[in-house]
Amino acid sequence: MSTQPPAPSRDIRPRESVDQATASGQQSDYEGLQALAADLEKRAVEAANWYLRNKIWPRRLSRLLRFLAILFGVLGGLAPLVAGTTLFGEGSEGKPWLSSANQWGYILIALAAASLVFDRYFGFSSSWMRYMTAQMALQRALEKFQLSWGLWRIRASSNSLDDDQQAAAISLLTAFQEQVGDLVDQEFQAWISQFKEQLAELQATINKDKEDRRPGNLVIGIHSDESISGPAEVYLDNRIVRKTDSGSVLLTALNPGSHLITIKANGGTLQGGATVSVQSGETSEANIELKAGGALTNANPQAPG
Repeated sequence: MSTQPPAPSRDIRPRESVDQATASGQQSDYEGLQALAADLEKRAVEAANWYLRNKIWPRRLSRLLRFLAILFGVLGGLAPLVAGTTLFGEGSEGKPWLSSANQWGYILIALAAASLVFDRYFGFSSSWMRYMTAQMALQRALEKFQLSWGLWRIRASSNSLDDDQQAAAISLLTAFQEQVGDLVDQEFQAWISQFKEQLAELQATINKDKEDRRPGNLVIGIHSDESISGPAEVYLDNRIVRKTDSGSVLLTALNPGSHLITIKANGGTLQGGATVSVQSGETSEANIELKAGGALTNANPQAPG
């Protein structure tokens, strides 16, 4: 009954020693060194094959994500051009897909960027390159060792080895073992460094997003050449939020961004308004002039100095 070879491991695992892996028995120095060399070669081949196997999915996903990034980017760039073309007739009446082409352009550009970000944070392209680099380095080291070991076998005698020949063999085997271990360790350290860098970038992005979303405050100065009777009504984005009898009002905990501020007084006969920009974590100022039938203006609020 034949035995099946073990399935390839998902990890590079340590193997048992040569003495435990081979049948016990007396061996000459030459045979012992030969067995040790064969074992080291096998371990190097296993490591190289591990990288060959595990590069398949990173390579596929890297190519897929970069293809999607290019595709979405091209389509997103073409969408506004399609919306403005006359190839489908004048106007967008009866063609809702044409009228929404600009919006789809933004969505496609965002998907292109998301594909690149996804690839970067999950490291598909970088893993593929690391695995290929490690596999080729292991292959070169193995070929160099096989050549050096072949030269040693030509010079050595299979019957007896002197001290210099044994020392030369042990030096070759030790150097090869250390080189293979260093190559695997270099790839692993590169992965750790990349992983830490990605975590730091992600944390920095989260912190920046939190900083950008910090609520701000707005001090509104109310001015009018005409007398104001009774409290003035303060509207924020068309919602009444405050009534005041003073010449200024403070609005707190506002979301950063643009807001429409409207002031109405004297039963609505006096009014004024402005679109103001609230900065994250800052207190801005805006002055609004009330006039009879006043129109909205663009205010440029400034943070108090």
